Amino acid sequence: ANNLHSVLFVGSNFCFAVGAGGIILKSTNAGVNWITMNSGVTNDLNGIVLNGTGLFVCGSNGVVRYLPTVIETNWQSRDIGSNVNLNSIYASTSLTLTVVGSTGKIFTSSNGGTSWQNVSSPTENDLTSISSTWVSGYNGIVLNNVSGSWVSVPVITTVDLL
Repeated sequence: ANNLHSVLFVGSNFCFAVGAGGIILKSTNAGVNWITMNSGVTNDLNGIVLNGTGLFVCGSNGVVRYLPTVIETNWQSRDIGSNVNLNSIYASTSLTLTVVGSTGKIFTSSNGGTSWQNVSSPTENDLTSISSTWVSGYNGIVLNNVSGSWVSVPVITTVDLL
């Protein structure tokens, strides 16, 4: 059995889950039944997001995969230009995506994941989660995107934020 790391519901029927060993599970009936999709990788997959009509997943060793629509089956590779472990991905629009990973790495795309840029990060701590303009990670790190720049937010914990 593979560990699952993230789940996403799309509408009332489509569900996707990603996890260890490159597993992607898909349900077309609100989670009653699941099929295994071929992700094309054996890397751990850690995050999944909907950007408009397509799906993006991210994972270990810089893996980013793209599925143009929820009814398709062929996951496509997207080169992020790094082999850093990627832990979470967020889409603010159909074209604008951000992915975070180990050693404080943050990558953005402004063209629907076709190309990615490594952006400045104020930390080298592993980043584990992104939602909107907020990022969390190891050793209690919290970042906020202020006017296009990522800045550390003071917190009173050194606990790993997952």
